Amino acid sequence: NNPFYFGLIRIKSTNETFTGIHETLIGKALFDSVHAVLTGKANAQTQRHAFAFRRLLTCASCTYLLIGERQKGRVYYRCHTKQCPTTSIREDTVSSEVRHLLERIRVDERERTYFKAKLLKLRETWTTRKQDERKSLDLRLAQLNDRLNRLTDAYLDQALDKPMFEERKRNLLFERKTAEQNLTNLQRTDQVNPDKVEKFLELAGDAWLSNQMAKPEKQREMVRILTSNREVAGKNVTLKPSLPFAEIANRASITDCAPQRDIPRTWDRILDILTSLNTQGQLPDLTQLFKQRDEESLADP
Repeated sequence: NNPFYFGLIRIKSTNETFTGIHETLIGKALFDSVHAVLTGKANAQTQRHAFAFRRLLTCASCTYLLIGERQKGRVYYRCHTKQCPTTSIREDTVSSEVRHLLERIRVDERERTYFKAKLLKLRETWTTRKQDERKSLDLRLAQLNDRLNRLTDAYLDQALDKPMFEERKRNLLFERKTAEQNLTNLQRTDQVNPDKVEKFLELAGDAWLSNQMAKPEKQREMVRILTSNREVAGKNVTLKPSLPFAEIANRASITDCAPQRDIPRTWDRILDILTSLNTQGQLPDLTQLFKQRDEESLADP
């Protein structure tokens, strides 16, 4: 919870926040991920059973993690908060929702053919696109610095009281750290190229088949990467796709009777989003996960 790790200094006694001159220990993205786990009230009980969705499902009412347990040969995930309405869901119900989400991510051959051709053209304009992304981030940082300056002027002019000033200042400093992290990621050119976008789409498009072939531990890891929210209310589970997969999962369904022109309109938008995430270092690398799956499949008799 301490922003010191990514470069900010917070003084609890005065509730003030400053930019530190010390070397950051972790990036802002990692800090946000850890903070999300901490604020999600994840319990740290010792693992006793390797249930498929352990430590993945949260109760929609109290936000605590659901605990897996086996009853009469079936696996259930239950909320153990006394003040919370009884929440319990069967593992096969969650598995069914996971398969439904993976079906939505699958791509057909027409879509695959289109995005491969589009990425081939994208390689020719990649340098220009990176320059545009750099300009956009530089502009974002300039705007944040200007807002910080204007906020300070408003405080000095006594237009804001100190608590309000510190709260807004802290939020702006957090935003600036995120923008600086994105700019740093953009400058790491070794893994940022259209090839990574194409590899991501190839593997994501085959996620349904991969999930069927994978062992439980890898299935669990796949669900963790594919989703950003896994809430259970009563006997219903809601799986929200994580940012890189959301546009693919939520795209308009392209059926056999749909006109061919729907593919460019849909996939141009998806590729723009994925390319932007890639340049900012926010596109997950699925290679190792799927490589392990293939090795396990070959090892099984």
